[in-house]
Amino acid sequence: MGGLTKTRSETCTISVIIALMLLFGAFFVVAADTVTAAQDDNYTYTVNEDVATITGYTGVGGAITIPSTLGGHATVAIGDGAFERCTNLTSISIPGGVTSIGISAFYSCSSMTSVTIGNGVITIGHDAFSQCVNLTSITIPNNVTSIEDQVFQGCTSMTSVIIGSGVTTIGNYSFADCANLTSITFLGMVAPTTVGADWIALSGAGIEGHAYAASNFPSSGGVFNGLRMGTVIADNSDGKSNTSTQSAWMAMVLVLVALLILVVLLVMRRRKAKK
Repeated sequence: MGGLTKTRSETCTISVIIALMLLFGAFFVVAADTVTAAQDDNYTYTVNEDVATITGYTGVGGAITIPSTLGGHATVAIGDGAFERCTNLTSISIPGGVTSIGISAFYSCSSMTSVTIGNGVITIGHDAFSQCVNLTSITIPNNVTSIEDQVFQGCTSMTSVIIGSGVTTIGNYSFADCANLTSITFLGMVAPTTVGADWIALSGAGIEGHAYAASNFPSSGGVFNGLRMGTVIADNSDGKSNTSTQSAWMAMVLVLVALLILVVLLVMRRRKAKK
């Protein structure tokens, strides 16, 4: 009987120890995931794992640049609806440290005419720039892989779009209702594999697509998911852009100049030796 009591006591003690361990473990897990809210200048933000996500804007608008840090924390994301209906914003520049633009982040910023998206951005949520009726053009960086549904829907002043080489998916209505859109340029050598059926619905009737001749897009006059392809982007035979070609020519010129200087120095040295 005494042995049975001892066994029960030991079992109870072990159970208490396990419960305490789980309790402390849960405390540390929760502590690690704690999200704190704060404000720095005109921006409200949250901090999680020592990085900041912008949640709101309290400034007067105009042309702004998203700060690379908030309260000493790197700014990595613009949260859902953070600048929604900020009608006094005229332009915005997003730094390279930002990797994510949330759902409806700049929805209906009706006075915004230009947006510069940093090369660090990977994801752009649906409706992020929808109804920005004065936005005239956009360049989507190469690191973005997916243009979500309705991202630029209703941008009625937009005339041109440049889509980076990393985009593989274009969502439904992503460029719909863009009445003045005339040009969509693709920088990728491989065409996006998933494209929404109505991605350019009710947009300009004369829209033309442009891509490198060496890409797998349809040639001039062909059709890519309802978009008529126009003139190709000039590139060389191996698919590199003219910028790369110009860099190669510049390097060659520098080498030739260096060789010419070397020859001149050798000739001068020989003449001096003869004297």
